[in-house]
Amino acid sequence: MKDSIVLEGREYDSTKKVQQDFGLDHKTLVKWTRNGKLPVPVRLGNRAYYDRRAVESRILSTAHP
Repeated sequence: MKDSIVLEGREYDSTKKVQQDFGLDHKTLVKWTRNGKLPVPVRLGNRAYYDRRAVESRILSTAHP
C-alpha cells in the first residue's frame, strides 16, 4: 500500500509516514489521536491515513518557540 494518498484533493499520510516525519512512536500517535491533539484518521481497509495539513498545523501549533 501507499504511504500517501489523495482523496477529494486533500493529501493523507499513512500512520508509518506520520511517525517517520515527526519522530513519533506508535503509542504517542494513538494517544494524541485519542486526546484530540491529532485529527481522527481516515481508514481504508486495515490502514489509517491522516490529513497531512491538519497534522502539520496541529503539531506546529503546539510547538514551543
